[in-house]
Amino acid sequence: MRVKDSFEKRITIEVGKGNRTLFWKDVWCSVEPLSSMFPNIFRRARSKNGLVMDHIVWVNNTQQWDIRGRRNWYEWELDEVNSLTALLNAVVVNTDEDRWRWKGGHGGNFSVSSFHEDLTSHRGEEGFPSQIVWNVNIPLCQREEETIDHLFQTCSFTKTVWEALLDGVDVTWSSNHVHGETKIWLQGWPKLNSNRWGVTVWKLTPYAVLWAVWKSRNEVIFNDKNFSAERVVMRAKAYIWYWCLGKEVRKGHRFSELLHNWVSVVKGVG
Repeated sequence: MRVKDSFEKRITIEVGKGNRTLFWKDVWCSVEPLSSMFPNIFRRARSKNGLVMDHIVWVNNTQQWDIRGRRNWYEWELDEVNSLTALLNAVVVNTDEDRWRWKGGHGGNFSVSSFHEDLTSHRGEEGFPSQIVWNVNIPLCQREEETIDHLFQTCSFTKTVWEALLDGVDVTWSSNHVHGETKIWLQGWPKLNSNRWGVTVWKLTPYAVLWAVWKSRNEVIFNDKNFSAERVVMRAKAYIWYWCLGKEVRKGHRFSELLHNWVSVVKGVG
């Protein structure tokens, strides 16, 4: 089972036209299935086993998402509906076939040797690569030479991400206050007087941002993708939500709270 789980963690779905990917049950546009992130909508979905392409409609040659349920949505469900819509609007389909890509090898191609190397090196999805070649300009801001400290701390693009999560939280810490080794820099992350859920989310925030920035940086370089700061913020929040999967502290909460009521969540109010 451990080998099976390790294998599945190293598979990612690249959606083309959505003809082979389950909309609700596959992991394709976030870090966990949409059925787990939006359980209330999933319970009322018209097609729980539908494909991605089954949820796309074209209006005047413009791609739109069809997430209508078996009945009209109640007002209290609209936050979750809007959160799902925001996540989906960042995805653009094309005419290619959906495909699985192997994260553990070069070019996205699976090989037994690459899987064996992944297993024996004990690399996890949450860890950072141990060898990095810093020989290109930072692709997120296109201004300065890339270093770890610049990428995570002083890059203008990354600063926008930090500011989006710090604004309104009323803390004195900012990415301008600490320079040097990232490990030491993280130790300056402030504590908040919040409830249990807020404290958990806040403690995970810096690591989620670093991971979201790192993953986005790699996709810009290797897959020629473009990312907005807003998209990276959403990705960081999705990682926090995913990392709390199965934990008691997450029960009774919804992913939409992180998207629309961030300050209230981390401050434990409302």
